[in-house]
Amino acid sequence: MNRRLLSFLLICILWLPAFPGQNFVAAQIAPGYYAIRFSGKPGNQYSLERPQEFLSARAVERRIRLHIPPDSSDLPVTGFYLDSLRNIGLSVVCTSRWFNLAVVATTDTVLIHKAMQLPFVASVRKEERVSIPQKALRNKWTQESFSEALSPLSQSDYGVAYTQIHLHKGDTLHTLGYLGRGIRIAVLDAGFYHADTLPAFRSLYENHRILGTRDFVAPGTAVYEDHPHGMQVLSIMAGNLPGEYIGTAPEASYYLLRTENTAGEYIVEEYYWTAGAEFADSAGADIIHASLGYTVFDDPAQNHTYNDMNGKTTLVSRAASMAAKKGMMVVISAGNEGNTSWKYISAPADTDSILAVGAITTTGSLASFSSRGPSSDGRIKPDVVAMGVGTFVQNTGGSFSPGNGTSFASPVITGLTASLWQAEPSLSPAELRTAILMSGSQANSPDTLKGYGVPDFSRALQIARQMVRMKTDSGKISLFPNPVQDNLNVAVFFEPTGEITIDIFNISGALVWKTAHREYPSAPIILPLNIRQLNPGVYLLRYSDATHRTTLRFIKQ
Repeated sequence: MNRRLLSFLLICILWLPAFPGQNFVAAQIAPGYYAIRFSGKPGNQYSLERPQEFLSARAVERRIRLHIPPDSSDLPVTGFYLDSLRNIGLSVVCTSRWFNLAVVATTDTVLIHKAMQLPFVASVRKEERVSIPQKALRNKWTQESFSEALSPLSQSDYGVAYTQIHLHKGDTLHTLGYLGRGIRIAVLDAGFYHADTLPAFRSLYENHRILGTRDFVAPGTAVYEDHPHGMQVLSIMAGNLPGEYIGTAPEASYYLLRTENTAGEYIVEEYYWTAGAEFADSAGADIIHASLGYTVFDDPAQNHTYNDMNGKTTLVSRAASMAAKKGMMVVISAGNEGNTSWKYISAPADTDSILAVGAITTTGSLASFSSRGPSSDGRIKPDVVAMGVGTFVQNTGGSFSPGNGTSFASPVITGLTASLWQAEPSLSPAELRTAILMSGSQANSPDTLKGYGVPDFSRALQIARQMVRMKTDSGKISLFPNPVQDNLNVAVFFEPTGEITIDIFNISGALVWKTAHREYPSAPIILPLNIRQLNPGVYLLRYSDATHRTTLRFIKQ
């Protein structure tokens, strides 16, 4: 990974004359990549009435289960558009159905002039490659490091991976038999060097749990010959060598997708990321994992700013948001900018509906390099933190080494999320995310350093099971745990109207607690209350909004 584990392409925006009334400025003419946006999808070869023709059966099932009707963003780019681009001599590198565009490569700007004359082309943006001497290339993961392997821990099953799993109580899920079986994870990264031959992944191939690979940077090539970063990330989830190393989801299935080019910083990688996420969606993946992020580039004129980190500005953040809307859980590394001038999270960690993961040490202290929040529009980021200092990974030599970086914290969470989802598969991604956040060590007082804190997946399982029980009564408001000691959660399984007010009365009818919530996420909503100061006894909690009012009983121990 880049210092920020995040890579972006040098871009020079080239606007070429095409339609009357449009003024285009040629910033520079040189060999490059171009993003061509189309105006609608008329004449598309597919129909929303037959989604099985362009989505896998599993992707269709996900939409049905989560009540997500197919829409025009699910339709592939109209084939006639792509054929027309090829017919004038352009090479189509990748497409985006969500944003209705194609990325093309050419050294002939005359072809771009021709493309702009096509009636269905809305605009052309040049994503220019800039030649960088090899000696000037930066290691895209300079904030991530490795040290000499430590002596294995004594736990016979997990070996050196025990601490990174036990710290999050992931071994509780594993003991119960939840190791991610049946969950499909798409890993977007820079390459998976020798993942097809290294020992940690042997069981993946023997049990046919590598479901597919795709290289979006160099289409048609293998993903096992490039950067090892994705292989290391994969090992944290999928590693399975009992007695030496066990990953967080060793029985999950995986798609390995190369979307990152380590040769430089180009914005076209955001388009590759989008194409990879769309592939994951259409293939039926449940979770997208990406230890990648984007902030600044080799050309300072093209840098993102902190103001862009609002989850709505960058292409990659909009793609991550769209992936979540399609029913996938998205887990992203927060970035390694904590001790740089940038300091903050990167895109797409700024997206509101995903899990952005920061890094901590084995003692729970924040890693100095872990990117800080909030998002530029004031939301809590990162969402949670996980062990990202001394996290053991498969190395290229066949053994295991400890490494540092949010890249290695986020797959800890991704794998345990898969194991949790196996335990309670009826949960939606939003509900699953809520259970994880509420299990965090800082759930009642999230901040911009650790977010909701360190997830406890044993606790998350309890919360998830309570949520499942409560969902059986639609429109219900429930309290958990009950009886309660210090932290009471109010679960709302419908969309409130206006301000939410919570009043708590003692058995004598005296008001002892009152709070109001003007802003809250979409249902299901979990409202945490720290009631430590209340005396033990029986209480009544009254929930009210503009159109709902109900009273529930709980016991304070």
